[in-house]
Amino acid sequence: MLDPQPSVQGIRTETTDDGIFIIRADNARRESVDALCVLLHNFDLEGLALSRHNRSMLVLSSHVYPTPYATQRLIALARTTPPQLLESHAVIVTDSVVARLVRMLIGKLDNKARQVTNIFLNEQDGLQWLRERARIIAEYLGEQDNG
Repeated sequence: MLDPQPSVQGIRTETTDDGIFIIRADNARRESVDALCVLLHNFDLEGLALSRHNRSMLVLSSHVYPTPYATQRLIALARTTPPQLLESHAVIVTDSVVARLVRMLIGKLDNKARQVTNIFLNEQDGLQWLRERARIIAEYLGEQDNG
């Protein structure tokens, strides 16, 4: 299981009882962005090894804006994600300007990454979406196994 608390100031993590990995970013400094990318990459590898549906929620504090460095690193990370990994990502922002910037960043991702990522203005909506996606994917996989 992933280290629940990385040793980088500005990044906090937790996992819900139903397995949603939550990362809270309080700044966009390079050290924090690098730690975020390592966490997400390790989460991908772990999910692939366990053949699970990876669900994560990135919560950006109100004063965190996607920097050019963060954008570059996250796009590169998305390109290294194994194509067979089942994943869903909710990004929580509290500011409409940040939402537009994050939407632009998501627009630069490949088609699969765009399809599995959604932006929300509050955590409750993000968690609800992740849980609904898990239900739909589980039903789909169950039908495939039975069909």
